[in-house]
Parts: sequence; C-alpha cells; structure tokens
Amino acid sequence: MDYDYVLYVDEAGDPGLRTVRPIDTNGASEWMVLSGVLVAKQNEADILQRISTLPSMIGARNQHDFHFKNLAPHRKLAVCSQLATWPVRCFAVCSNKRNMRGMHDAKPHAEIVSVKSWFYAWLFRLLVERVSNWVAVRSARELGRPGILKIEISQRGGVRYVGMRAYMEWLKQTFDANVGALSQHGSVDFRVISIPLIQDFSHRSRLGLRMADWTASAFFKAIDIHQTGACDASFAKALGPRIARASGQSLPAGYGVKLMPGWNSGHLKNVDPIQLDIFRYYGYPREWRSNW
Repeated sequence: MDYDYVLYVDEAGDPGLRTVRPIDTNGASEWMVLSGVLVAKQNEADILQRISTLPSMIGARNQHDFHFKNLAPHRKLAVCSQLATWPVRCFAVCSNKRNMRGMHDAKPHAEIVSVKSWFYAWLFRLLVERVSNWVAVRSARELGRPGILKIEISQRGGVRYVGMRAYMEWLKQTFDANVGALSQHGSVDFRVISIPLIQDFSHRSRLGLRMADWTASAFFKAIDIHQTGACDASFAKALGPRIARASGQSLPAGYGVKLMPGWNSGHLKNVDPIQLDIFRYYGYPREWRSNW
C-alpha cells in the first residue's frame, strides 16, 4: 500500500509495573519513554542517506549497531544536533510509573485485545493521537487530502505489530474518530491511519528506527537518575527545533512532548526536581490543552 508519511517508533526504559524504581531497589525503570520520528515520504530517501553517513561523520566505531546508549556524551550531542537540522518531526511520550506500581487494570482497557503489554499500548495510543493530528493538519494543507501514515515499530522489548494493529482496530471501532478536531481527551484521527501499514522491524534492519532510538534515549537520559547516572537534558534540548508543535502553538508541551501523569496531578511530588527540568524547558506547566 502507498503512504505519504512514515513514523518510526522506539522506546527507552521498560513497561514493567510489578516493581518500579526507586520504590523497589531492583525494580523496573522509573520512567518509560515512547518516541516517534515522522518523515514525509518525499524526504525519506534523503533522510536514510543522512542516517547511513552519520556514524562516519561523528567518528563512531560501531556503525552497524548505532545505539544512542553506546555513544560517548559528545557523540550523543552531535547526533541530536544533526537530527535537529533534518526535515523530520519528533514526538516523545514520557511516563513516570511510580503511581502505577503494581497496577493491573489497563488504561484504557488495552487488555481487551491481544497485546503483550497494555501499558505500551496505552503510550502508543497517546503517541499516535498526536502524530495523526499533525499528519491530518499538515496533509490537508500540503496535499489537499488526509495523508496516509505508515508506522514502523522497533522490535526491541518484544512488542509485536499484530498487537498494535488489533489495538488500533479496537480503538477505531470504540471511539468516535470521524472528526479532524481533537476532543478534550484526545482522539486518533483514523482518516490518516492505515492499520495494515503498522509493522515491526529489528533495529538493525531499518535505518529510520535509529532516529526514534536517539529521541527516546535523549529524553530518557534527561529524566532518569536510577539507571543511567545523573540527568543530562542537553541531548533532548538539542532536538528542540524538530520537536512537534500543535498548529498555532509555540510550545510543544502536551503535544510533541507529553508527560504522564499530568503536571498538576500530584503524582510527581516525589520526583527529583531535576528530572522535570526538560518538561519545564518545553513549556510545562503551560502545556497545550492541559487536560488532553
């Protein structure tokens, strides 16, 4: 099937909820970040060429397994600085899991369909809500019709595209998504979603997935203090020019950068203030559609 845009999706952290750091010493990561990097099809070949030459440009040794976590800090910054100059749009959904420790009930009930991780599915929905809105608005202006979105998911973490397809089908049947405008609580714009074009690939097999890894890992490094050492928000801040903003909005908070739970929910009171620096940088607590 043909498409107009491709979204590359990857995560940093893990979806485990049974035990969570720092409440549990050896628990799952305190945060999980799900990122997406959106590319127009007309720019796809150029972007993939840039990705293939970037390791040599910054002097990286392992050019075949080019994971953000394996790079020296100055190369991490170089990668993000380069990505910030490319014709892409970056999205990051960041969830602090302390308040969800031990939770078994899905929000919203992703366990209804065959999904390995309902929590991953929930974050995937939040990501696709924002990306589908961006594609709908941009394609209406540039193409005169709803653009078709292809989604490529990294296989890291064991997430299978069949589960995400089933979840999207369930959402499509359950929620009113026949309008382009976003409701207060968000909605996937299924005019631009092609469910058969949701697929998963190994990280090494798709160059575009590297960009999603860089984005997710940059935000994870900005907010994590339990697995990767002290927070360093410089990488995520370097991505600023390419972080998506809603139409007519100057701040990406709540849209290109989505924080869960909400800023004013009270669940973040025990989080070290330095972990929230990146969210302040991108516009919280003055986030776009604060209830969305």
